[in-house]
Amino acid sequence: MVQSKGVQHADENLLGRHLAASVLKCFRALCCKGPPPPRPEYDVVCIGLTGAGKTSLLSRLCSEGSDGIVPTTGFSIKAVPFPNAILNVKELG
Repeated sequence: MVQSKGVQHADENLLGRHLAASVLKCFRALCCKGPPPPRPEYDVVCIGLTGAGKTSLLSRLCSEGSDGIVPTTGFSIKAVPFPNAILNVKELG
């Protein structure tokens, strides 16, 4: 089957427009999102008996080393990031 030049040109033009629209859609998806939405923050108070492991638990949640942990005197505040939220933990010693 032989196509005329007009039909072939129309097919190329349609393919070019489709390709341009796809590239533009990918560009917008990758570059034009803007900053991610802010994660919600929650305040948590951590209380317990002396030597119960409050500071050790917070150190593990924050991916800090558990070597040389000393008892908390007064209070300590740490932000524990999670994928969907941030916990602001206030630990009372």
